[in-house]
Amino acid sequence: MNSGNIDPLPVMPSRRVLCLLLLLLPFLLFWRVWAPAPEQRLVFAYGDFVEQNYLARRYVAQELRSGRVPLWDPYTFGGQPAAASSLFQVFYPVAAWQVLFPELPLLALELEAIFHLGLAGVFTFLFLQRLTGHTGAAFLGGLVFSWSGLLTSWPALQLFVLETMVWMPAGLWLLEEGLQRRALGWMALAVVAYALSIYAGHAQMVLYSAYLSGAYLIWRSWRLRLPWHFVVRAGLIVALGTLGLGALQWLPSVEQALGSQRAAWTYAELANGFRPEELLGILRPRDAAWSPLYVGVVPLGLVIAGI
Repeated sequence: MNSGNIDPLPVMPSRRVLCLLLLLLPFLLFWRVWAPAPEQRLVFAYGDFVEQNYLARRYVAQELRSGRVPLWDPYTFGGQPAAASSLFQVFYPVAAWQVLFPELPLLALELEAIFHLGLAGVFTFLFLQRLTGHTGAAFLGGLVFSWSGLLTSWPALQLFVLETMVWMPAGLWLLEEGLQRRALGWMALAVVAYALSIYAGHAQMVLYSAYLSGAYLIWRSWRLRLPWHFVVRAGLIVALGTLGLGALQWLPSVEQALGSQRAAWTYAELANGFRPEELLGILRPRDAAWSPLYVGVVPLGLVIAGI
């Protein structure tokens, strides 16, 4: 056969290029946040992002810049623990860059949120590429998760929710690496990812991540037919390592939560999730409202084709 009559197959860009692209694309989506021209610029919607997240992080940045650990917030009502309140993200290392500002601008926090959207895409890409071996599918998966209604709706305005969710695909990627390589060292790296999710500050999302990661570890170990003693050691490393490395945040947070009036609330008072009719949001975005269940037409079409 004459090879001159055959078109070469398209070559996918390298993993580094695709990761860089996934990291930068959210800045393109939210370009009006950092637009150079003031008349083109927009800001995140007013609400908890400004009234809670920004004020808390501004206080933490000022305290750290002054060489003090922000253990106590004297400005809210009669004062409250700052380090114990995960909302302040006192020990979250990714937030430490904000000590560079003498007066923390709101734009810095907005850019941090956009950066975490990019991280979500990168970690999802790395996880899916390792799981499937298909670079194109992994890139699409990273793009879908990073730009999904879940991440770009209300979690973007609840910064600690967004930043906690980002580390879930990172933990799954490192778990997958460890299981395929039969290497416990990768499990130790997964511990770092899960501990970062604790320091990012949203306990509910940490719990969801623990449920998913535990089920994933068991399922993949069964699929890969790994010896039970390896699986037990891997599980103990991840579980105990995460609790130990994240103890600086979760121990005082649990103590604070037990003293809160919410500790006495019933399940009926706290169980305010999606109503059944809101499941239609999987198929189409909601008009003039958040669409956290919507991921887009292309992913839905691929799901249908896969089934």
